[in-house]
Amino acid sequence: MRARGFTLLEVVLALIILSVFATVCLQLRLEGLRAGRALAESQRTQRLLSDVLDLARARMLPAPRVERDDAGRVERVVWEGERAGVAFTCVEDETDAPAPMAGPDATPGAVVRVRRLTATAAGQRAVLYLPARGAP
Repeated sequence: MRARGFTLLEVVLALIILSVFATVCLQLRLEGLRAGRALAESQRTQRLLSDVLDLARARMLPAPRVERDDAGRVERVVWEGERAGVAFTCVEDETDAPAPMAGPDATPGAVVRVRRLTATAAGQRAVLYLPARGAP
């Protein structure tokens, strides 16, 4: 009687299949780790931008650069600095925004003047709209 066993070809094919499976699993794990790091960095930057907007709103950032128009009115206020090791820029300007549609006497297409704070850091941007100075 002849002994039954695996041939060398069967063993080599099994090893190839296992190594391909292990390589795919390791690549998926590596991609997951990279995506997790990228997400954590993005969340960190968003928290930083939120902090910068809060500080700009409270006027607690370092002295800004003020840009004026020809008539001497403030056109833009620009803060530049570094927070938690990340460089940021925050710009405050005034712009028109669509008025909220509330109540029976709301005018479609009406606009209101608002202050816009735009913070930028690490390639990300966050915007905060506030009532214009002197607005009711």
